[in-house]
Amino acid sequence: MLVNITFFLTEDQSRPIFKQINLEGFPTYTIINKNGEIVLSDYIHRPSHAKTSEILTGLINEEI
Repeated sequence: MLVNITFFLTEDQSRPIFKQINLEGFPTYTIINKNGEIVLSDYIHRPSHAKTSEILTGLINEEI
């Protein structure tokens, strides 16, 4: 299941999140596995990026 959630935060609210997921640019895409662990978080692996599909398929098949 692909979930798209958008949050609008103040700079003070977003600072700890930026640090936790190592935010590099906007928009940032974060892929989280079934265990709640961050698999990937960057601005390159957008949904249309071919490698993103491979990563998501691997997660669905529990390969990653």
